[in-house]
Amino acid sequence: MLDTERDVATPTGALSSLARRAHGTLLVFRALPRQRRIPFLRARDLQLRRDAAVRETVRFAAQRVPHYRELLRDAGIDARQIRGAHELDALPLLDKRDVQREPTRFRPEDRLAHALVLRTTGSTAMPLEVVHDRRSALANIAYGARERGVEASVAGALRFLAVDVRAPAGTGSRVQGFYARETLRPARLAGTRLEVGTPVEEVLAELDRLRPAIVRSYGTYLEVLFRTAVERELTFHRPRAVLYSGDTMSAAGRELIEELGIRVLSRYNAVECFKIAYTCEEGAGFHVHEDLCHVRLVDANGRDVEPGERGEVVISNLVNRGTVLLNYRLGDVARLDETRCACGRSSARLVELEGRVDDVIALSHGRFVYPTEVWQALRSHTNLLRYQLVQLAPAAFELRVVTSAEATDGAEAAAGALSRLLGHARVTVVRVAELSAGPGGKFRHVVPLPPVRSNPPDSG
Repeated sequence: MLDTERDVATPTGALSSLARRAHGTLLVFRALPRQRRIPFLRARDLQLRRDAAVRETVRFAAQRVPHYRELLRDAGIDARQIRGAHELDALPLLDKRDVQREPTRFRPEDRLAHALVLRTTGSTAMPLEVVHDRRSALANIAYGARERGVEASVAGALRFLAVDVRAPAGTGSRVQGFYARETLRPARLAGTRLEVGTPVEEVLAELDRLRPAIVRSYGTYLEVLFRTAVERELTFHRPRAVLYSGDTMSAAGRELIEELGIRVLSRYNAVECFKIAYTCEEGAGFHVHEDLCHVRLVDANGRDVEPGERGEVVISNLVNRGTVLLNYRLGDVARLDETRCACGRSSARLVELEGRVDDVIALSHGRFVYPTEVWQALRSHTNLLRYQLVQLAPAAFELRVVTSAEATDGAEAAAGALSRLLGHARVTVVRVAELSAGPGGKFRHVVPLPPVRSNPPDSG
């Protein structure tokens, strides 16, 4: 996933760096009380919190965000008529392309000091820029206490060692960098970081040395890591749990990891909304952060599905005032379960959640290349409007690109960067007018060769 992050211009007379960081730390601590208890509130109390957040968000949008001010005016809707989540269906569904075309229309007209701006291509291969206001971005640290409670329960201790394996310039790293700049100290558990490009043997050796309770990474990466360890009969430390976010994990990958005696946890989040849902100790679906993100499921015609039916996930971010997104289609498919979970949390759960499993390229010398690494190799080439990397042979690739009119040699430079990443493989540039989505409307940035299936062992 491609992303960049920058500070929005600071107005004259802004706080000094030290004072700003102290203020940022105060914002975190103000949001922290009761966070671990909130998921265990009675369902009615949780819904009251959600509806209060809906009212506040809609009124803010009606007053200060051009898209919603004009939308409500043209539809003859008074923002005060929307009293809670169920009235949000009075507003039309919002597609990602709407935000891509005119991102500033979904932001407040006044400038936001020290906001966090993330830029991603997501699954459409078109840039999407999302702004998170400083207050909500920092409060996200406090909201994370809800999810960290699950990790602590599985780890068997309030404080435990965790290892994060991430892309060095990925969204997670960017957000952590923002926290470091805007608070006196980054609010995170004890742990260490490794990079996804590190050879599998080195990662496993580091896990053996550190012996963490939790390993966090992308679903794709964790699946490949442990599958490779098993296939190569490598010895490795088995953490109590792995936690994936940022992409999905296949059912086969989850089964393989759990057969090793390792619990599989997950967080459902997006650049558009940092807190959507998370799995609990029972593993019975994803608990929705109902007071932070309202979730609906709709059918192909945009109508709410019947209870228990599968539908497309539609979210309303109830905390962010940087890019305001109400009734926003994420494109994933799930089913909503409103029965009480055995863990005691009262929020509704997303079950049978289906997202796109990112494709992984296997090079001939045994190294894996992940889509995040491909994106990092291309992220500085701003003339590439859209791209798709297709593996034609173990050491031959085609880079299909849509470029800006003024681009000349940018695509060739990007191909050179990819060639180095791919072990000096041949990368041929093919300029196209458009890149189309595949079956199901999902776009694939990376299309590797089909995996070579080994013959099953002789059962006799």
